[in-house]
Amino acid sequence: MKPIVMKAAIGSTALALCLTLLRCGAGGSGLGLDPNFGTVGVATIDFGTGAEGANAVALDASKNILLAGYSVGTTSDFAIARLTPAGVLDTTFSSDGKTTVDFSGAEDVAYAITVQADGKIVVVGRSGTGASAKLAVARLTTSGELDTGFGTGGTFTAVISSGFADFRTLALDSSARILTAGSAMVTGRTRFVLARLTTAGALDSGFGTSGLAVDTPGTFADTARALSVSTARIVVAGTQQVSASTGTGNFAAMGFTHAGAVDTSYGTSGTTTFDFMSISPTMTASDDSVTAASSSGGALVLTGTVSDGTTVKAGLVRLSESGALDTTFAASGGLLIPIQTSAATGALTDLTGNATTVATTGTSSYLLGATAVGLTSSSMTIVRISNAGTINTSYGTNGAEALSLGVDSADLNASALQNDGGWVLAGASTTAGETDFTAVRLTP
Repeated sequence: MKPIVMKAAIGSTALALCLTLLRCGAGGSGLGLDPNFGTVGVATIDFGTGAEGANAVALDASKNILLAGYSVGTTSDFAIARLTPAGVLDTTFSSDGKTTVDFSGAEDVAYAITVQADGKIVVVGRSGTGASAKLAVARLTTSGELDTGFGTGGTFTAVISSGFADFRTLALDSSARILTAGSAMVTGRTRFVLARLTTAGALDSGFGTSGLAVDTPGTFADTARALSVSTARIVVAGTQQVSASTGTGNFAAMGFTHAGAVDTSYGTSGTTTFDFMSISPTMTASDDSVTAASSSGGALVLTGTVSDGTTVKAGLVRLSESGALDTTFAASGGLLIPIQTSAATGALTDLTGNATTVATTGTSSYLLGATAVGLTSSSMTIVRISNAGTINTSYGTNGAEALSLGVDSADLNASALQNDGGWVLAGASTTAGETDFTAVRLTP
């Protein structure tokens, strides 16, 4: 089936269909599926096992596209694929363009990927489930083999405190050391954990306490999902739980020095939080921040999902380089986006938690991607937002566009903006009961 583009309205049940690769109608610039990428803008990668999905995407110096996630066989393993700029598997990578990494037979899931200056590929995630979950890191050579000069045979794992570690973000510092942030159970509750590994794949004893910086923006369970590194500091962002009984949370960001101490000059004594009830009193349930993007002047935009207990909206917050809330952005620093689309049945869709991604364009406007979930399927949905924090309503229908990719269902988990303005989306799609890695390229 040839991909089409569906118009998803913001705060409306309106839906229109366009049988071309670009958005219908006049006015405003859209993002269209790239007909020269994959199959009419879509690349599907089958690892040949069970369910598979991409949670992360990165670009290398040759404009190749790296995807990382999971592939389920007897257990789940890290799964990594490399596509050429044309959206086909790169057979110079692991002979067929894809590979898996098994950490001692555990349930392994990769959540973040990056490419070093020398072309080597670093992948971060979790190995194990529940209390046995560990930080897991793998490094691959440019040809897709485990780098035996890293960790133990190319992999590294670490138990954090009493167990249960969930690391979902990754960056390299100016010395090419590996920074990864996540959450772990420490002294009775989950806390932010920032780890630094040496280039050889060991915890860096010169960072924090034995390679770890552990702190928390709240007094209950907190989860870290985003990481930003600048010359001034390291910022870890996620969710601050504000109620032990209801799980209600707020967006939260913490600043750390490059030595692994809390940077008390960031925000208020090292922490900035945002409660969406301040701009919408009905949003009383959880605010979950999951991704971040840097923009001009060192500003940081956090995005995630915001719930009132029934509906789920996309939420964005912009912070200054020093962690102050940027009140010139949208409504006092925060923007809520109620994305709604209608299927043939007329049923409204909603956003799913932990499934938003944000990119900063060259003009410091923003592209938001989210997974919109209906009664029987999900779709990748795109929103364009101005630098001032307003929705570009000339794009799509009232500002949102749901991509129909010729599949039964599609989930969006990550994105990367290319130098030519193209936007690569990564996630999973399901057709006839089979779920595979999926990459989509949109052009301006």
